[in-house]
Amino acid sequence: MNNKTRLLALAIAMIGATSAHAIQVPLFPPQVTATDSSADGVAVEAMFSPLLPIGDGSFSRFDPATGVLKSIVASVAPRTDTNPPKLTQSTLSGPAEGTSSFNVTWKAFGGTIFDRASFATLTAPSSVESFASLSRSIQGGDPLGSFFIDNGQAAGESSASYAVTANKTAGIGELVSTVESIRSDLPIFIDHELRYEFAPHAAASFAGDQALDASRFDAGKVKLGTLFTIEIDIFNLALVDRVGLDFDSVELISGTGPKLDSATGFSGVLQQGSSGKFRASFLADSLGLQESLFALRFSDEDIGFESTRYSYTLGLTVAADVYQDTTPPNGVPEPGVLALLGIGLVGLAARRRRTGGRG
Repeated sequence: MNNKTRLLALAIAMIGATSAHAIQVPLFPPQVTATDSSADGVAVEAMFSPLLPIGDGSFSRFDPATGVLKSIVASVAPRTDTNPPKLTQSTLSGPAEGTSSFNVTWKAFGGTIFDRASFATLTAPSSVESFASLSRSIQGGDPLGSFFIDNGQAAGESSASYAVTANKTAGIGELVSTVESIRSDLPIFIDHELRYEFAPHAAASFAGDQALDASRFDAGKVKLGTLFTIEIDIFNLALVDRVGLDFDSVELISGTGPKLDSATGFSGVLQQGSSGKFRASFLADSLGLQESLFALRFSDEDIGFESTRYSYTLGLTVAADVYQDTTPPNGVPEPGVLALLGIGLVGLAARRRRTGGRG
């Protein structure tokens, strides 16, 4: 669980699911050629020059205050509806074998999403005008996800590059790889999209219809040395797609009594819009008016990226008026009671003697 603790704060109108941002990058001039004349296994790469390149301000990192980040989806593809590109492989000065490809490298906030990933690949002289849409889903637990979460520190580099590669493997000629647009006067467009899938944080409360982070339980008069038990309702306030609530622990904050003897929270995860029971037993171990403040600790359920989960504290005050029971064991009367009883018997005997004398 994340150690960050926030006091209960709700935005009831917030409904979370997906936050997406798309950017279109134009490549101009829209023709790049790579030529490989050596079958040494090393590809020759020719780079495009984007007009409006991906930079540090192109996308935003995920703000954990928004909710629990469940996954990150990054996608990139050449646009084919307007001025689609074409990848062509050909040879010069004799036969040649090898591969040609149209590639992308995309870094976001210091993390590499795609490293020379291919939109299309050819292995023989030909051409292609259909290109793959590259997509990567980053799930909780993947170290790459940490680059996308705003932790208050400066973000790393964001950039993207696009290249044509020619890799000759055999033959006496030159392998030529070209990416060009259908219309040479218009740029090739590359679409980038970054999508965050999240759920609103849990909302622990003592009430089912409002945010209530403090409650008081007064046990009334309790005999010294005895245990008493309380049962309190805990709510995870309703909101569409809100994450579940986990019970973690209970901790004494202040006070000298009543003393916590045992405690159990609700079992499993408390889903949004539902309630569960917190049960605890307390020992009345000191005389007089006693009061203690306990912190009930909760957290978002274990889903998504751990660093975006929040923890919560509800304050529960338990009070009791502890008294001493003066009745001796086994019902034996106190000495004072015996004295009063004796006086009563003596008086009764004297009355009988006076009555007998008059007779």
